[in-house]
Amino acid sequence: MTDSSKSESREELTKLVDNGIENNFGEFKAKSKFQLKHLGLWKYIEGPLSVPPVIPKLVEPKAHQGLTSLGELETVTTPGNAEEVEQAELAAQPWFKGNDDALSKIVRAVPERQIHLVTEAIYAKEAWEALCSVYQPGNSVQAANLVGTIMSHCCTGNVREWLDELLRLRGQLCAIEPDCMTDKEFALTILNLMPLDLNWRNFVSGLQAKVLEKEENNRPITSISVTCREGPMQCMAVRFLFLGGT
Repeated sequence: MTDSSKSESREELTKLVDNGIENNFGEFKAKSKFQLKHLGLWKYIEGPLSVPPVIPKLVEPKAHQGLTSLGELETVTTPGNAEEVEQAELAAQPWFKGNDDALSKIVRAVPERQIHLVTEAIYAKEAWEALCSVYQPGNSVQAANLVGTIMSHCCTGNVREWLDELLRLRGQLCAIEPDCMTDKEFALTILNLMPLDLNWRNFVSGLQAKVLEKEENNRPITSISVTCREGPMQCMAVRFLFLGGT
């Protein structure tokens, strides 16, 4: 692969995957937004610059004939606006080039079975909104169901398997609607769902105290990593690492 093709590959958007049952629109939307911002193209989708420049309609010069007060025939020509139109088109060229770049990247990221959603779009904003209108309503329902499953999935057995299942559900949620549950919310949910038997009660209480301390000191709790080491009879240790300090 040449350096040029490698560069083009890095500039491509995350592929939208849709098998008719599941899709990764949430992942596609989040990653593509960051990539388009990095390329300076997000402004063609959101914000005041997402509206195309106004090109005035061409008015041709027109001759009008009539009689003067002396009864003589006179021709008066009203000027057209060809120069104004030409200047407006010239000034709009950078916008249309940027829009076309953004639009082409979106179209190339859409799977063949859904390409009809964007083929008639003239502007990148139209293509993006068409995809959002199709995927977001259904994904929001799925995301709400997943959030409900996560928040009610208490640990009743093997802690390692429970944590793995929560992380799997979180991965599914991020793929379809990443903003539906923040890292902090997920971390606190895990903490609230941990077992409260004699083996874990003091451990959980200690973590809850640390969380309160962080919040009182305005220290971020943005994500959580979990490791589990299991002994012969029970889970021996679980370590929670909250980013932003211990």
